[in-house]
Amino acid sequence: MNPVSESILAGFFYSEIQKRFSESYSTYHINNKVFSSSEKLMHMKLKLLFLCLLFTSILTAQITFQGCPAVLGAQNFVLTNTGTNTDEGIVRNTYESTPLNFGQSCPAGVCEIRIIWNDVADRWEIQLDNDGPINTPNYTTGVLYFSTATSSPNPPDIASGNWQDGGFCPTGIATMNGDVDDGSALSIEDISNIENAIRIYPNPAKDIVTIETMISLSKTEIYTLLGKKVLTSNSKQIDVSVLQEGIYLMRIKSSKGKETIKRFIKQ
Repeated sequence: MNPVSESILAGFFYSEIQKRFSESYSTYHINNKVFSSSEKLMHMKLKLLFLCLLFTSILTAQITFQGCPAVLGAQNFVLTNTGTNTDEGIVRNTYESTPLNFGQSCPAGVCEIRIIWNDVADRWEIQLDNDGPINTPNYTTGVLYFSTATSSPNPPDIASGNWQDGGFCPTGIATMNGDVDDGSALSIEDISNIENAIRIYPNPAKDIVTIETMISLSKTEIYTLLGKKVLTSNSKQIDVSVLQEGIYLMRIKSSKGKETIKRFIKQ
């Protein structure tokens, strides 16, 4: 288990233990669901954090890029967030060198570049278009660099991305800063989007727990609140009849490495 996964799992264990031994049992009913006071507070904190991150990203949604001098020259390109790409419930931002009018000259002629998540190749790409059409570039000229880092919502920086030559750029990236991910933490969007893309039922459950999702899953692990792993499954239908009654944590991992943790009750 990587350090990020361990940290997330440990946080869930600590949270669950706190809830079980809390002296306060006041509850709130929201959309026919019952939330404890601590759960309501956590929901409020997550929403506030997400809004803060969203507001910050709106203000600073730019990337300064310089690289591939043989094609682009030794100059900066300023890329602006122009859209998003959703892959397995994870939203990633797209950045383009605006305005899209091919006004920036380069050794290749005139150049527009784009940083985008390629959901077919499962990687970030820095793409080039030097032949139009004006205002609607198609970026079919070539891939300058690519990175298999799965950062979200923004592309990885130079260090964490381990960017590779796409066939045109033997020289590495010189500058890539601004709205990039340094790989130091799992973003709140990673957690919230995969969380919303997966549902488990019934909960509470006696025999079978079903994982409902369009995401391709690699495996699911079930833990006690003390952190002991008691079950592992590769199926979306998990037989929990052998478990004792109580509260468990279900660690669900997608085939692309994203994870979420769901709580369920075994009756």
